[in-house]
Amino acid sequence: MTVSESGFLFAAATAASALNAVAGGGGFLAFPALVFTRVPPLPANAMTAVSLWPGSLASVAANAGPWAWPDRTVTALLLVTSIGAVAGAGLVLRTPPQIFLRLVPFLLLGATLLFALSGRLVACPTAVAREGHPNLDQTADSLPPLSAGLLIGQFLIGVYGGYFGAGLGIMLLAALGLAGMRNLHAMNALKVQLVTCNNAVSASIFLFSGLVLWPQTLVMMAGAVLGGWAGSCYGRRAPANRLRWGVVAAGLLMSIYFFFKTYT
Repeated sequence: MTVSESGFLFAAATAASALNAVAGGGGFLAFPALVFTRVPPLPANAMTAVSLWPGSLASVAANAGPWAWPDRTVTALLLVTSIGAVAGAGLVLRTPPQIFLRLVPFLLLGATLLFALSGRLVACPTAVAREGHPNLDQTADSLPPLSAGLLIGQFLIGVYGGYFGAGLGIMLLAALGLAGMRNLHAMNALKVQLVTCNNAVSASIFLFSGLVLWPQTLVMMAGAVLGGWAGSCYGRRAPANRLRWGVVAAGLLMSIYFFFKTYT
């Protein structure tokens, strides 16, 4: 790894972690950055999970406040997302590298489209919740009630997060909206906790997989901590809509690149 590659990976991880704290979509920067520095896609996927996890932890620390619930619902969701992350990470380790390489363009494109529709995916469930509970305060930070549907959905989202992870935050926000949450700040705070838990579990598995290249990963971890903290503290000042469409553009470009690289 050259000095210029170290600087590039540090900057990519900083930007990716800041994006995750503000709008999500950091995987669209971190994963391609590793591939562009000659890291194969399967190790790059594992290293993205490991390197961005400290940034998620920094976001949790920066967001600590009125929505740090010591609640059995949160405990159940964290447990289920952990089980899903174990299943997803295990599935990655059992996927042959050549098959994973052929899946990457579709995973990136699917996550990009999901991110592009994120506004509607989050707005529609919260609108339904408002109609179903018209007497509830729209600023309430109440948690959704535990249900089989909520837990099954969280498990499946956890599997995806352990396997690839790009767009995981958007999936979680949409699921929480469907479950009845309406305060977007509270939803985002819970989302950060769930993403951090999912990343921690999958990263722990990848640590012992032999896929992680440590020089690149350590550089990115340092950038991720800086980006996660800065994004949580100052990210609300950024134009979220412009950030979102910038991430979508980057995701589409990366999808086209990987389709061209893999299938031509």
